[in-house]
Amino acid sequence: MSQRRSRSTKNPVEKLYYCLKKPVVVRVKRNRLFKGTLMSYDPHLNILLEDCTYTYNERQDDGSYEPVNEKFDKLILRGDNIVFIALDKS
Repeated sequence: MSQRRSRSTKNPVEKLYYCLKKPVVVRVKRNRLFKGTLMSYDPHLNILLEDCTYTYNERQDDGSYEPVNEKFDKLILRGDNIVFIALDKS
């Protein structure tokens, strides 16, 4: 007789349900970082962030990089650009 194993892991996209209305950090392609409150998502991992901060490094004339922050009230990120999503512990 074969033993049936219960599946304790869910689809990773389903785990986002527990992150709704919580602060998250989202890294997207080209090393860009977004921090905001996760308001909604869909099965394609398109997400809506509120009170979002976009951080990137801007190259200066002397060759150094300086971090730049931009703020958005609401922002939609397309799922195929997302590298990871994590709860923001800061």
